[in-house]
Amino acid sequence: MLGQNARRVPLVLKQEFCLVPVKGREKIGRYDAVTGYVVLHHAEQLIQDESGVYIRFTGGTCVRVYDNLRVLEAKIHSTQKLSGTLIGQKQEHK
Repeated sequence: MLGQNARRVPLVLKQEFCLVPVKGREKIGRYDAVTGYVVLHHAEQLIQDESGVYIRFTGGTCVRVYDNLRVLEAKIHSTQKLSGTLIGQKQEHK
């Protein structure tokens, strides 16, 4: 069976509606699900300070996430890459 991190995949519904998986809180128990999703199009900035990692959204709202900054940046990059591959680019079939 796959671990929880392997099931945390980006959801690309259309180019302007890509959902990035984030850890929304600390786990309480072994089988506790902590994954939430943020709309990539509305995320403006990633912030890291001594208290944790935050996502600032359009409108100025900041939300704390429990992924580390490097992991979150990689998830965002892979979501952007996936959305560009699936939407807006024609692929040739051989």
